[in-house]
Amino acid sequence: MTDKAKRVLAVWASLTQAERDEAVDLLNEFQRANRSRKEEIAMESLSESYFTKGSTTMNFGPLGGGCVYCGK
Repeated sequence: MTDKAKRVLAVWASLTQAERDEAVDLLNEFQRANRSRKEEIAMESLSESYFTKGSTTMNFGPLGGGCVYCGK
């Protein structure tokens, strides 16, 4: 298994069932979409993951534990 696949699995395992259902719906939409829509979905997802709406603090990573995304 590649490192990227391991990171995806680590994040997947940390999700609630509702979050997994939402992710599956988004992945299905992405798989069925044409090329331009796939780019839109990817950009929307990246934008949402990098910019948290209403956030007033900056998080520089986990303290006292490993990162749930990369395992480091």
